[in-house]
Amino acid sequence: EEYKQCRSGLISLQGVARGVKSRNMVAHWNACATDLERMWRGKDARMEYETTRRRIILIQSAFRMHQGVEEYKLCRSGLISLQGVARGVKSRNMVAHWNAC
Repeated sequence: EEYKQCRSGLISLQGVARGVKSRNMVAHWNACATDLERMWRGKDARMEYETTRRRIILIQSAFRMHQGVEEYKLCRSGLISLQGVARGVKSRNMVAHWNAC
Protein backbone atom coordinates (compact mmCIF):
# COMPACT_ATOMS: atom_id res chain seq x y z
CA GLU A 1 0.00 0.00 0.00
CA GLU A 2 2.70 2.45 1.00
CA TYR A 3 4.76 1.40 -2.04
CA LYS A 4 1.83 2.17 -4.36
CA GLN A 5 1.40 5.64 -2.84
CA CYS A 6 5.12 6.33 -3.08
CA ARG A 7 5.21 5.11 -6.67
CA SER A 8 2.14 7.16 -7.57
CA GLY A 9 3.67 10.26 -6.00
CA LEU A 10 6.95 9.74 -7.84
CA ILE A 11 5.14 9.28 -11.14
CA SER A 12 3.21 12.53 -10.53
CA LEU A 13 6.41 14.33 -9.55
CA GLN A 14 8.14 12.96 -12.64
CA GLY A 15 5.28 14.28 -14.81
CA VAL A 16 5.56 17.72 -13.23
CA ALA A 17 9.34 17.72 -13.78
CA ARG A 18 8.92 16.69 -17.40
CA GLY A 19 6.30 19.42 -17.89
CA VAL A 20 8.60 22.08 -16.42
CA LYS A 21 11.48 20.85 -18.55
CA SER A 22 9.30 20.85 -21.69
CA ARG A 23 8.00 24.36 -21.01
CA ASN A 24 11.54 25.63 -20.43
CA MET A 25 12.69 23.99 -23.67
CA VAL A 26 9.79 25.51 -25.64
CA ALA A 27 10.51 28.93 -24.09
CA HIS A 28 14.16 28.56 -25.14
CA TRP A 29 13.14 27.60 -28.68
CA ASN A 30 10.80 30.59 -28.87
CA ALA A 31 13.58 32.91 -27.67
CA CYS A 32 15.95 31.46 -30.29
CA ALA A 33 13.32 31.83 -33.01
CA THR A 34 12.75 35.45 -31.97
CA ASP A 35 16.50 36.13 -32.12
CA LEU A 36 16.75 34.54 -35.57
CA GLU A 37 13.81 36.57 -36.83
CA ARG A 38 15.30 39.77 -35.39
CA MET A 39 18.65 39.03 -37.05
CA TRP A 40 17.00 38.22 -40.38
CA ARG A 41 14.94 41.40 -40.35
CA GLY A 42 18.04 43.42 -39.49
CA LYS A 43 19.98 41.86 -42.35
CA ASP A 44 17.07 42.42 -44.71
CA ALA A 45 16.85 46.09 -43.66
CA ARG A 46 20.61 46.55 -44.14
CA MET A 47 20.47 44.96 -47.58
CA GLU A 48 17.51 47.14 -48.58
CA TYR A 49 19.35 50.25 -47.33
CA GLU A 50 22.50 49.31 -49.26
CA THR A 51 20.51 48.67 -52.45
CA THR A 52 18.74 52.02 -52.13
CA ARG A 53 22.05 53.76 -51.40
CA ARG A 54 23.70 52.25 -54.48
CA ARG A 55 20.79 53.29 -56.68
CA ILE A 56 20.92 56.85 -55.32
CA ILE A 57 24.68 57.01 -55.92
CA LEU A 58 24.18 55.73 -59.47
CA ILE A 59 21.54 58.40 -60.20
CA GLN A 60 23.69 61.15 -58.65
CA SER A 61 26.70 59.99 -60.63
CA ALA A 62 24.77 60.06 -63.90
CA PHE A 63 23.40 63.52 -63.11
CA ARG A 64 26.84 64.87 -62.24
CA MET A 65 28.26 63.36 -65.42
CA HIS A 66 25.51 65.06 -67.44
CA GLN A 67 26.25 68.38 -65.74
CA GLY A 68 29.97 67.97 -66.45
CA VAL A 69 29.35 67.18 -70.12
CA GLU A 70 27.07 70.20 -70.50
CA GLU A 71 29.63 72.45 -68.80
CA TYR A 72 32.37 71.05 -71.07
CA LYS A 73 30.26 71.67 -74.19
CA LEU A 74 29.51 75.23 -73.11
CA CYS A 75 33.17 75.93 -72.32
CA ARG A 76 34.32 74.35 -75.59
CA SER A 77 31.87 76.33 -77.70
CA GLY A 78 32.97 79.53 -75.91
CA LEU A 79 36.62 78.76 -76.62
CA ILE A 80 35.88 78.00 -80.28
CA SER A 81 34.06 81.33 -80.58
CA LEU A 82 36.97 83.09 -78.88
CA GLN A 83 39.41 81.41 -81.27
CA GLY A 84 37.31 82.62 -84.20
CA VAL A 85 37.37 86.17 -82.89
CA ALA A 86 41.14 85.97 -82.34
CA ARG A 87 41.69 84.64 -85.87
CA GLY A 88 39.51 87.44 -87.25
CA VAL A 89 41.49 90.08 -85.39
CA LYS A 90 44.75 88.53 -86.56
CA SER A 91 43.53 88.41 -90.17
CA ARG A 92 42.34 92.02 -90.07
CA ASN A 93 45.68 93.11 -88.62
CA MET A 94 47.52 91.24 -91.40
CA VAL A 95 45.31 92.80 -94.09
CA ALA A 96 45.79 96.24 -92.54
CA HIS A 97 49.55 95.66 -92.49
CA TRP A 98 49.51 94.58 -96.17
CA ASN A 99 47.46 97.60 -97.14
CA ALA A 100 49.82 99.86 -95.24
CA CYS A 101 52.85 98.61 -97.18
